[in-house]
Amino acid sequence: FTRETGYVKVLSDLTTDIESIGKVLFDLRTSIEKGDQYVGHALMTCAKNISWSADSAAMKVVILSGNGQVHSGGFDPREAVKELQAKGVNLHVIYCMQKTYSRKEVGGWEELAELGKGTFGTLSVSTQYFQSLTKLDLARLRSLNDSLNDTYIYYGPMGKTRWEMMRELDWK
Repeated sequence: FTRETGYVKVLSDLTTDIESIGKVLFDLRTSIEKGDQYVGHALMTCAKNISWSADSAAMKVVILSGNGQVHSGGFDPREAVKELQAKGVNLHVIYCMQKTYSRKEVGGWEELAELGKGTFGTLSVSTQYFQSLTKLDLARLRSLNDSLNDTYIYYGPMGKTRWEMMRELDWK
């Protein structure tokens, strides 16, 4: 993740292996810098470095979520959306609203959704990231999760390894 690549890196190509993607995502450690936006880089990486299906019947979608100015960062995201569209990939956009609302910011995100033949939505980001868990019996929840995991029967040459990976992810 370097400035030259727009802090974008493909950690995994498209796959049906959801457990391995879960592991990749749980192992990812975020580091937010000063807030530079590299939307164009991220979208172009999706267009150029992902193995999209050649099947015209396949559903191909990118979901972009964030806030700030989409047209900063040195690469025009509209060009990346054109590349995605050429591959039959639709772009759906979620704008994450903070305490302040900038019509100029939102307009850029809406434009990308329109160009990408996708939908546009918003969600509100608050400063409280987690609801209070004081009423939730976490020990009981962990016990129920362990009981569920004990019902799995693994099979095949990688079965036990995959089961162990799932259990490890549960503890992260």
